Amino acid sequence: MAHNAHNIPWQNIAADLKYIEKRFPLCSGRTNMFPMHKPGQAGRWNHFVRVFTKTIEDCVVSERSKYSDAYEPFADDEPVISKDVAARIGGTVTRYCQATFHGQWDKSHCVHCYHYHWEPWMGSSPEKWGSKLNDPKHNPKCSCVTSHTSATMSAFLVDWRRHSMDPYPSDSLEITKILILHREMETLLRLVAHPGFCLSKRWSQCCEMCWGKKCGMEEMLDMTLMAYICLNVLYLHPETWDEQYRKARDKMDYRKTSAYQMMLVRCTRVVNKDLDTHMYPHREFFGVPRNMFPCQGCWDNSEFGTGDLQEIALQKEYLPNNSNIPEAINILGSKGLPVELSLEILELADYRPAGRLPIPDDPLHVRNAQELRKYLRYCWKMLVNIRLLCQESGETINWEEKVADCVWKLWGQDFPKMLERTYPYGEEDRAVFVDVDKLGRLKKV
Repeated sequence: MAHNAHNIPWQNIAADLKYIEKRFPLCSGRTNMFPMHKPGQAGRWNHFVRVFTKTIEDCVVSERSKYSDAYEPFADDEPVISKDVAARIGGTVTRYCQATFHGQWDKSHCVHCYHYHWEPWMGSSPEKWGSKLNDPKHNPKCSCVTSHTSATMSAFLVDWRRHSMDPYPSDSLEITKILILHREMETLLRLVAHPGFCLSKRWSQCCEMCWGKKCGMEEMLDMTLMAYICLNVLYLHPETWDEQYRKARDKMDYRKTSAYQMMLVRCTRVVNKDLDTHMYPHREFFGVPRNMFPCQGCWDNSEFGTGDLQEIALQKEYLPNNSNIPEAINILGSKGLPVELSLEILELADYRPAGRLPIPDDPLHVRNAQELRKYLRYCWKMLVNIRLLCQESGETINWEEKVADCVWKLWGQDFPKMLERTYPYGEEDRAVFVDVDKLGRLKKV
């Protein structure tokens, strides 16, 4: 059963889609689930969009009732992250810091530890860092967790101009996203209660080094929404993932579709090595290494659905999964090595599972059902929490447009026209599905 099936009419979308391979005419050379333009399709899809929006708004109301009615904002010199919160997010913060310098992070890379990295263009004097400079409490191999988790509210009120670093603006953005990943809502609610927090800056942040690709909280929401909708709809097409159907129906495979490949790349690709913490849970679930889909400005929608994306990207590189670890230990044990030494060998060989799925590279496989449910539930909670933070900070999300746009990107067509966009003055932009006849002419919904 699809997630939230009792509230969201997933069948409205799934029933109008059909698996068609790229070899057939009128498929633009790509394999995908294509809309059949059945009578009333636009009405069903618009109903899905409205119900999805209402469901998430109802969940936001329910989620908000779990917390206090009002939160006192942090003082500018007050530490934002408590010891308990730091203990819970410390592993993710360490991962972020290590990834920033390809695992070679040490004190020489830390603006909090040394004068070396201070330059006039950074916008503030090194004296501002005071006692943190050359602090003996820092470990020789500093992961900078202490520096990040001991930050005061002033660190989240930095000037977002280019090259403003006191500390890095990207750090405050990534720590905010890490708090969302760990669902530390009480800390986040106190953050957004501060009038100077400026959620809108973090919402639409773009990476100037990667062709303006989004890396802020909006992209965090959009990619999670795409993963959630894509997997739920594909789940309702067992002919594309059930082994019996695959054998009987000429091996239909959802992983060949442009919708799935687009979603996978968007959720796991490298846009900027310093600004990708929002991709951690998606990479972990799908078992995609960090550099499997590098962002080189070359990912075009026309490429998806034209081949086996996994084989092309990995070039048949072997990646272990969770079930391979015990097998490797048993093999080493059969050679007479104790378990402790076997584990040390695996650590030195960097032999680590790339994902959480028992059956790798096939999230809809029957044996992956438990992990799939956990992931979809996690995605839904993340959507609700981001909406809640926007509500508390006065930011608005045009959910109907976002959901409609997501569905269109996954399974829409430029011709015949399916989605009509309007931009009424003084009102929210609108995106509405429309019915067409066989000649591509609009019909009344």
